[in-house]
Amino acid sequence: MKVHGRYVLSSAEFLKAVLGSTDAQQFEGTVTKNGVRTRFVRGGATQMVFRIPRTPLNASAWERLKDDESKWDIDYCYCSVFDECWRVSSVWNEPQSVKQCTRDPSHEFMP
Repeated sequence: MKVHGRYVLSSAEFLKAVLGSTDAQQFEGTVTKNGVRTRFVRGGATQMVFRIPRTPLNASAWERLKDDESKWDIDYCYCSVFDECWRVSSVWNEPQSVKQCTRDPSHEFMP
């Protein structure tokens, strides 16, 4: 995941990149994260990576996150149980068929 053209590798880095260290602290302990590394997801279903709850106490910071959304870029790859794989290279692009998914640990996002 990139924010403002730079990779962030965790939800904490993501919040700091958008809000700065001080404002990001108000979300500590409230981010719901999916720690499961592999799983099957049925067709048409969605998979949560991380979720940031909106509360009355963090509403202004949450709005800043929402306003900054156009400066985020997410790149991911997924495969079906039939060994058909697709890569999505931007939140704005459609999935492209690829032979297989590859991992680059230096850019791997861990919620």
